[in-house]
Amino acid sequence: MPPPAEMPASVAPPQGRAQRLRALVLLSGGVRQTQLAAGLGRPLVDLPLTGGRTLLSSWRDHMTNLRETSGVAETTMRVIVSKPLALPRQVPPAPGVNISLEYDKIELRGTGGLIRDIADDYADDDEILVATANQVLLRPLHELYAMLAQLRSDIGLLAEPGGNAVGVHLMRCGALRAIRAKGFVDLKEQALPELAKTCDVRVAMSQRPVALPVRTLEQYIRTLRALSEASAELTAPDPYAEEWTPTFSLVDESATVAKNSLVHDSVVMTGAKVGAGAVVVRSLVCEGAVVQPGQTVFDTIVASKPATRGGAA
Repeated sequence: MPPPAEMPASVAPPQGRAQRLRALVLLSGGVRQTQLAAGLGRPLVDLPLTGGRTLLSSWRDHMTNLRETSGVAETTMRVIVSKPLALPRQVPPAPGVNISLEYDKIELRGTGGLIRDIADDYADDDEILVATANQVLLRPLHELYAMLAQLRSDIGLLAEPGGNAVGVHLMRCGALRAIRAKGFVDLKEQALPELAKTCDVRVAMSQRPVALPVRTLEQYIRTLRALSEASAELTAPDPYAEEWTPTFSLVDESATVAKNSLVHDSVVMTGAKVGAGAVVVRSLVCEGAVVQPGQTVFDTIVASKPATRGGAA
């Protein structure tokens, strides 16, 4: 595999390349269910963000912008989630962007096998963008696509400063047919090393951070703080920043929050209730959940069932 290619801050896809892009495949499943997904009871792409958006509608907006900027005629946004969870809530489609909500087979096929199976729906020279759905992009998707397309490779991977991999890839469907058609195949550990032996696999290095992960409660709250504090340009949050000063509170219009309660850097979802005198800090109050009067919750996922501590899976 060639060394990473340093990419300028702004690039454009090669002439005519965008006409080969057929789909954005958003991977929102996994073999292991995180505590955040378990408490939410839904795929993480249904999590609310600032500005009345959800994680899923944010991706839709990115894809709309990519179409308008790069000249893609029409494409599909395929959202793949784990079968034990409900399908994501449908968001209004945008012109030229079809949204398909699908269950995955990741327990049987792994990420590499799943992507190989999806490639069967397209011609050899068609391309798909494959992205980890549970993240918020710090750069527009059309910029990331252009960086990957400029590699002119079979498989384009993206890395942040320092070499950390980013969950956004551009893949030619014909190359993906080299992945075995049956059995479990992990993308990172199995598929990519094998593809690198026979295909042109290249890495584009971004000159600034690309995305914020949203897999745990802590990551979700940090991301919302970053979105709330952003001005002209969204940047990664400062890991040493003090967090005692309230930055945001997201309360659904159907939720009930007592006037003398405190909601500090927290999210209160549809139909949830926060009682009088309650204190909610860096927490997620899920749909229909209740914080009792006078109760104090810190760094907690409050589900409609007993609350679960946040953090890693």
